Amino acid sequence: MVTKAHVEVFQAWMVETRSASTALNKYKCLQQFFRWLQGDEQFTDRNPMDRVRPPKTPTKLVPVLGEADTAKVLQACRGKGFVGLRDEALVRLYANTGARLSEVGMLLVTDVDMTLPKASR
Repeated sequence: MVTKAHVEVFQAWMVETRSASTALNKYKCLQQFFRWLQGDEQFTDRNPMDRVRPPKTPTKLVPVLGEADTAKVLQACRGKGFVGLRDEALVRLYANTGARLSEVGMLLVTDVDMTLPKASR
């Protein structure tokens, strides 16, 4: 039978050997698994996850490129061909909007509305 102590030892091992975010992910998976066992399957009458706290995950700040570094990246994109213009446009879009890679990657031409007044863009 799995006990609270087993869960805590596993969680400590995860934090020591893996990243904090991976340990938190495993904690959430175990939480759902034991809820399922207790509820749907009626396999156990006691949830070993009761009163087990999730591992603390430190907030990671993503480094932001400074103006000088952005200028260097833009300089590397310079060119009159399609690839150079495309790359420069993408770098400028990221730098000026703060958009995520997935957000820009999923953009379609139909998503751009050129009829909006300049103040709204």
